[in-house]
Amino acid sequence: MKKTQLLLAMAATFTLPAQAATNLPQIVVTANNAEQNIKTVTSPITVITAEEIKEKQAHSLLEVLRGVPGVVIKSSGGIGTTSTIFMRGQGNQGVLVLEDGVELTNPIGTGGARIEMISVADIERIEIIQGPQSGVWGSGAAGVINIITKRSGANQAGFEVGSYGFKQLTASLGAETKNGSFRFNLSDLKTDGFTRVKAYRHSNDGYENDPFNQTDTSFLLRLTPVKNHTLTTLIKQTTAHSEYDGTTNPNASYSTDFTDTLRKLNLHSQLTQSLSSDLYAQDNQVTHYGNDGLTTQTGAKLQLTYRKNDFANFTAENKQLKKLNSTDGYYNTSFSLNNTNTLGQLILTEAVRQDQYNKFDDKTTGKVGAKYLFSSDSYLSANYGTAYNAPTLFQVNYGTTQNLNPETSEGYDLTIHAFGTTITYFNQTTDKQIAYGGTYPNDYYYNRTGKTKAEGIEVNYQRTLEAIDADLNLNYLTQTVKDENGQWLKYRPDQTVNLQLAYFGLAKTIIGIDTSYTGNKYSKDNKAGANIGNYFVTDIYANYELNHSVTLKAKVKNLFNEDYTDAVASYVTGTDTPKYVYNNGGTQLFVGIDGRF
Repeated sequence: MKKTQLLLAMAATFTLPAQAATNLPQIVVTANNAEQNIKTVTSPITVITAEEIKEKQAHSLLEVLRGVPGVVIKSSGGIGTTSTIFMRGQGNQGVLVLEDGVELTNPIGTGGARIEMISVADIERIEIIQGPQSGVWGSGAAGVINIITKRSGANQAGFEVGSYGFKQLTASLGAETKNGSFRFNLSDLKTDGFTRVKAYRHSNDGYENDPFNQTDTSFLLRLTPVKNHTLTTLIKQTTAHSEYDGTTNPNASYSTDFTDTLRKLNLHSQLTQSLSSDLYAQDNQVTHYGNDGLTTQTGAKLQLTYRKNDFANFTAENKQLKKLNSTDGYYNTSFSLNNTNTLGQLILTEAVRQDQYNKFDDKTTGKVGAKYLFSSDSYLSANYGTAYNAPTLFQVNYGTTQNLNPETSEGYDLTIHAFGTTITYFNQTTDKQIAYGGTYPNDYYYNRTGKTKAEGIEVNYQRTLEAIDADLNLNYLTQTVKDENGQWLKYRPDQTVNLQLAYFGLAKTIIGIDTSYTGNKYSKDNKAGANIGNYFVTDIYANYELNHSVTLKAKVKNLFNEDYTDAVASYVTGTDTPKYVYNNGGTQLFVGIDGRF
């Protein structure tokens, strides 16, 4: 196949499991908190690159994750609105989101990171690890999403306009020398928006719009003043303003401001050819609804390659969470050990971590994994791990909450990969799940007494169809997610299917189509409420390389104007019929231009 260098990058399949894709990065960092060849990762892993994000013309992290095998998104009315990610039945509070290793969990929120506020403009790649990972990463890691930001590459700029007054400007500037480099990234997004809430089975007409703006800036500086010693500084800030509706009034007018400031300082030292160390200090400050929360982490990591293909690392860390201008807060100290061995075709990995809290019981977690390589493109793997999730400051201190403890989980998976097909069976249970109960003003958070269980199969198939000059990616999820009483949990679909086809048969052009199917999905537990599933959504896009430096692009979201909703806002009194639902915006068109210089 004849392709330009740009088209080679753009034609990469969007969400291939990284083990199966030859054009994806060979080195990953999330699986065991250390750089390693992706073939030595035993856990199911997906890697999404900057080129893939650019090809798909994604505007948010949520758009990027929608096509990942085993991942389900619940949005509350468009870009910038409160959203939830489900991974093997776990919601936001059980999925750890990191940016360059910095935890993005909102300490003053109801659980997890504010994933709807994460820009994709400065992302180099995203690494997604399925299954319990607290043995490596600590609290909230029943699954991990690690965002790696850009450190080098060509200077770039882009501009895009679209439906509902959408405008986005992006720019990335940097330089690199033998002893250092810097990178500055800017993204400014504004949209008049559409009504976040609308009447069930009703058009968007007649409602007021809900605008949203977000600005992201980041600066990364790397210096090597002394050979084998590199100092890296990262500063990133997100500011956003959004307007939203009431759950029973689409024309209500509420607004909120959000600020997230992330800072990291890391000193990496290559002490010997086989021994390296990292000393780091990092924090993440979130301001939302008039409250300020701060997560601070300091730590040290020592990594040893004790044989050619065998390595281990030891990490000691202190983490503090506090609500500023108050006495609310807690801290924990942790120690973890990870080890990976390659014994011919067999790969073994183990991790154990001890977390000590001043407010909760101490917790020991771990994971073990094995992978056997039959050939360069076929293998069998198995993994078992445990995880826990400590409550946020908001949950601990909310309402009449008393004695809230971390929830715990355990899970295992079995994977076989051959002929471009990856099949994974998973089984994951959660004990003492944190839940919301009561009625205001006597509402509270509590730990459920039983276990919830998620079980299912994830299938991914990818292939280049030479006869029609196209790349195909197909993934399928079937699952059951039930509580201790055997009742199906709300907003977890029984099936999802994603089909992605990228055609490169025209000169300097990529044309793609993404179609996704969501099966039965209920808005209340035990398959009560409304079944808001059973729908298809199709997006199409095109990228044209005008010359080596300039690419023109266009995209249509929801091509067939499917009237679907991710969530119900309110019900008709006394029935399970939705009155108001969260809006998807219908068919939307975007056009833009990207330049490299």
